[in-house]
Amino acid sequence: MGNQQGNFGDTDLAWLAGFIDGEGSFGFQQIASPRIRPGQRDRSHKRPYFNPRITVGNTDWPTLEYVQGICRAYELPHHVSERHNRGLRLNGIEKPPFWQIRSEGVRRCQRWLFFLTPYLRTKRDQAQVMLEFCESRLAMEGHQKPYTERELAILSIFRARRSEALTDYTLGRAL
Repeated sequence: MGNQQGNFGDTDLAWLAGFIDGEGSFGFQQIASPRIRPGQRDRSHKRPYFNPRITVGNTDWPTLEYVQGICRAYELPHHVSERHNRGLRLNGIEKPPFWQIRSEGVRRCQRWLFFLTPYLRTKRDQAQVMLEFCESRLAMEGHQKPYTERELAILSIFRARRSEALTDYTLGRAL
């Protein structure tokens, strides 16, 4: 692990963490069990699973280039998407296009969290809890591993805190 290009350092990771503190999010996407489609096998026996996700977005394109440079230097897996905003700003000018960088999956998010957690401030609790979830999932063998009580507690806290717009993701605290 580490900086392969040599032109990025701790200051850049700290900047990215601050950018994510302000413009990013940590969350879990529930992937429902596959539906039966005509001509395909019945996979309704499969249970839903939860995919960790880290996202950050903005409308400033030079910032995207900088973020992608950091991602390449530290081999942070990501996907970039562009969305065209609809409508007008209050001053009547059309809204600019919006870009988003997303990392999904246990291994991918674990890598991001390894590098960014030490520098995060306002979302550090979220990152630490997500990292705990990722490490727990990776420590188990196989693909059909059931969720532990601790993992379910983490998912429950993320779900509850998001709906209440609270920032304290510390396990064991009263909702």
